[in-house]
Amino acid sequence: FAFHYACETFASMQANLAGMYSTLIAGKRVCGSSSGGVSPRGVLVLTTVDAVAITKRLRGAYKEQCHRNQQKSSEEDSTTREVVKEVTYSSKLFSLTLPVCTPDIEKVMLSSESDKDASGNDITLPLGTRYHFKLEGHVDCDEFVVPYTDLVRAATTGCNTNATTTSTTTSDEDPVATNSNNNFTLLDSHSFTDSKQYLHEFNSTPKYKRQMDGKSLDEGDLDLIGIYRTYVFGAY
Repeated sequence: FAFHYACETFASMQANLAGMYSTLIAGKRVCGSSSGGVSPRGVLVLTTVDAVAITKRLRGAYKEQCHRNQQKSSEEDSTTREVVKEVTYSSKLFSLTLPVCTPDIEKVMLSSESDKDASGNDITLPLGTRYHFKLEGHVDCDEFVVPYTDLVRAATTGCNTNATTTSTTTSDEDPVATNSNNNFTLLDSHSFTDSKQYLHEFNSTPKYKRQMDGKSLDEGDLDLIGIYRTYVFGAY
């Protein structure tokens, strides 16, 4: 859980994944080899922030702040508009605060939700972008943005330092990426951005209701759940 804390740079993310891969493979050697090489020798399940969801929330808050500044300038009959240097997205349970400190970050904040990058993927804040996350009573620290393509590329090409051939990653629409050099293989990836689809099942399942002391998930809970993404990697 919370692998995004290890993702300040591509190199640090790759090094952590390589260590996990080695641990899984070493453990399987102790327990015995896989049958026929068909089943993975180990499975890694990661949870990170969803870069698309984080960017969407901060972009919306940024544009709202720009609009307020513009209105303020109009009311004061001023030709100078206050520059947004920091933006905060506030929800019922958590807040995200991002310093708008580089032209690249500002460009992302000014982009449209429908805009795509050169590969056809949603535009997100770059890997390692630092923002502050506060979950009242639990978390109050800096975190890092982890784009889907960067994490998959690090896992499927960087776990075997002796590899000479690498694989390419796919977009979120085609989440299965394979390898041929003892790196991880992406088996599945799921964003909780559309978390409302789980609301009915969660609220109506007895075992979940017992865990929640009879309470149900509300919109605030769903907003928090919606900023995360899971990945399932196989080590073959």
